[in-house]
Amino acid sequence: LDGNKALTVRPGSILHDINLKQSKKEAEKIVARSISDQEHASYLMYPKVFCDYSRHLEEFGDVSKIPTKAYFYGMNVGDEIAIEMERGKTLALRLLAVGDPASDGHRTIFFELNGQPRSVRIHDNNQEENNQLNRVAEKNNPNHVGAPMPGIVSKINVDVGEQIKKGDQILSIEAMKMETGIKSDRDGIIKELLVSIQSQVRGGDLLVVFED
Repeated sequence: LDGNKALTVRPGSILHDINLKQSKKEAEKIVARSISDQEHASYLMYPKVFCDYSRHLEEFGDVSKIPTKAYFYGMNVGDEIAIEMERGKTLALRLLAVGDPASDGHRTIFFELNGQPRSVRIHDNNQEENNQLNRVAEKNNPNHVGAPMPGIVSKINVDVGEQIKKGDQILSIEAMKMETGIKSDRDGIIKELLVSIQSQVRGGDLLVVFED
């Protein structure tokens, strides 16, 4: 106690009086929802911690349902976990692929939820944001080939300087386990190739430039 006298009375008896109804209304206004008496007690004891928790709950939901190892250390590609939302309701989640970071620091995560392919775009806090965006294909420029959809470049069938014909497959983009081939709509010579294998692209991003 470092020289201080020990309490000999009930600790609550020396606390300042508080209007519980008013305090609860103030807490509900801060978190923008109704709270239980138990949550109110948490707010009274640890107001900042409770408000931070409420913001996290609003943004991410009840993460206590996620298995501890997956929550703290994440998942590796190919890992599968079971998330029990409530009794008799379990979600099977399997991580399929993690896309390359985009220039704005985001990644696309591909996964299966109960066997159905899904994807979500998240901000990677380990990546520094770069305001330099990917070049965008000009719709009226016949020399530009743009990405028809977001995804990951899975195959590249051409090289810079190569002569190709109309109908030749230039590259492939994969999204949610579905691969789409990008074919040339003209004869020409490849002047620029702006992507590589595993590049993350968005719809409309410039992939290839033909010579005039």
